[in-house]
Amino acid sequence: MTRSILLVAALLALAAANPARAQEWPKARPVHLVVPFAPGGATDVLGRLIGGELAKVLGQAVVVDNKAGAAGSIGTDLVAKSSPDGYTICFCTTGPQAILPHLTKLPFDPRTDLVPVVHIHNVPNVLLSRSRFEASSVKELVARALDRPGTITYASTGQGGPQHLAGEHFQKLAGIKLVHVPYKGENPAFADLVGGQIDLAIGSIAVAEPLLAAGKIKAIAVTGTRRSPLLPNVPTVAESGFPNYEAFTLVGLNLPAGTPRDIVDRLNTAANQVLATPAVRERMLAMGVEPVGGTARGYADFLKSEYEKNGRIVKEGSIALRD
Repeated sequence: MTRSILLVAALLALAAANPARAQEWPKARPVHLVVPFAPGGATDVLGRLIGGELAKVLGQAVVVDNKAGAAGSIGTDLVAKSSPDGYTICFCTTGPQAILPHLTKLPFDPRTDLVPVVHIHNVPNVLLSRSRFEASSVKELVARALDRPGTITYASTGQGGPQHLAGEHFQKLAGIKLVHVPYKGENPAFADLVGGQIDLAIGSIAVAEPLLAAGKIKAIAVTGTRRSPLLPNVPTVAESGFPNYEAFTLVGLNLPAGTPRDIVDRLNTAANQVLATPAVRERMLAMGVEPVGGTARGYADFLKSEYEKNGRIVKEGSIALRD
C-alpha cells in the first residue's frame, strides 16, 4: 500500500514538473532561432529582424543560428529533432514544410514532427520578362504562349522550388505550355533575363526592383494576393484574369513536436506583438514581404492547405527533383 502511494506521488510530481518548466520559459537560457539558409540572404535578414524584436518582448536573448543546406531541410530537421522545451525555434519556409515532402524522402515529417506557432510573413514573387519580349501583360503572354506552345522559356531558382511551382500552377490555370529552366539562384537567372537568353523569370520583388527601375527587364504581374507597395502599378496575376491564382513563399515559426502548449501560446503572443509594431511592419513591407500573424491554429490550417495544393501541382506537373 505504501509503495503504491509513493508511486502515485511520484507520477503527480512528474506531471507537475512540465507545467512548472513551461512557466519558467524563457528565463533559463538564450533562445535559438534556426534560420535554415545562409547568412546575408533575405530570409536571414528577416530572421534577424524578428529574432531581435522577439528578444525585446521575451526579455531573453534570441540567437540566430544559420543552418543552410538541402533547400532548408537541414536546419528544419535540426529543429524537429531538438528538445521540445521552447529553446530551439525554426524560422521555417515553404519548401521543407509543403513542397519537398512531395518530391523526396525527408528525415522528418513536417506534419507530425513540428508544431506550427505563428505565420510570420508571405513573400510574393513577380513574373518578369526580358525587356524586348513581345508581351507586356498576362493576357498578351497567354496569347503568345498559345500561338507558340513549348517555345517560351521561364527561369526559376531551382527545380521543385516555390518559384518553379508558381510557374507550373500558372501554366495549369492558363492552359499553356512554357519551358522551365532551373537556375541555382536569382542572380544568374536575372543576368540571363537581362541578356535576353531567357524569355521570362519568376523572382523576388526586392531583387528585381532595381533592374525594373533601370528598364533592363519588364514586370508582367505580381504572384501574391495584392499589389506590392514596391511595384504599385503592376497588377497581380489574379486581377489579370486568373482570380484563383496566388503563389508565394511562406515563413513561420515552428517548434519541435511535444513542446508544452503554454510555450507555444506565449511565443505566438510575443510574435504577434512584434508583427504589430509599426517599425517592424514598415521594414518588412519595404523588403517586399507581407506580415501576417494570427493564431497557431490559423497557421496550421494554412500549412495544411499549402501542403495539399503543392502536392496537386507536383502530381499534375509530374515534377521531380534533378541536379
